[in-house]
Amino acid sequence: MEFAELLRTEISTTEFELKNFIVGAQLSPHRKLRQIVLEGNVREDNITNSGFDLSIANSELAILKEELDEESNLHRGNIISVEINRKIIQIENIKKQIKRNEKELSFIEKEFVAMDSEFGTNIIEEILLPSNENEAETNYWIERLSRQASNDVIATGRISTGNIDAILNLPDNIKGTTLIEAIRKTGIIEDVIKEEQLKISGTNSKE
Repeated sequence: MEFAELLRTEISTTEFELKNFIVGAQLSPHRKLRQIVLEGNVREDNITNSGFDLSIANSELAILKEELDEESNLHRGNIISVEINRKIIQIENIKKQIKRNEKELSFIEKEFVAMDSEFGTNIIEEILLPSNENEAETNYWIERLSRQASNDVIATGRISTGNIDAILNLPDNIKGTTLIEAIRKTGIIEDVIKEEQLKISGTNSKE
């Protein structure tokens, strides 16, 4: 493959990345659905606006071709020819943008279908009800901050200043719950690490 051909390769956000690090990185069904909506809206807007841009660019190309046919001045004709080539490249780039966004939108739709299959349409609609948002957000932040605090303790032996500040920003009635959950998560991780270390030690001793 030539380098110039490589540069024409279509690159987009991968299905793996969207599944595991964009949508999948969210820690609650409510947040996953929220992320699906946000990511889907961005791609749909991009496709719509790119469609408008493509329509305008095609019309501009047609006008330039008409101008070239009617132009008698050589130098002016050369300039129009350059503008035509530039417009053709622009059109191809817009088509690539549309194709890339359609591909990513199909990945996002797969994530929604998977959630719909897991929870069912009624539960999905219930999750998105505004009346359930406060409870969903409370559960999300307990899960997120307890996980981050637990990771801190495993990595450094203490909760970082940033995560302590974040926990202190929580309502008083869930600060303790978050810290207890962090301790619980830390214990689980430590147990898993010890178990794996024993397995490794046993394997090494046999060798």
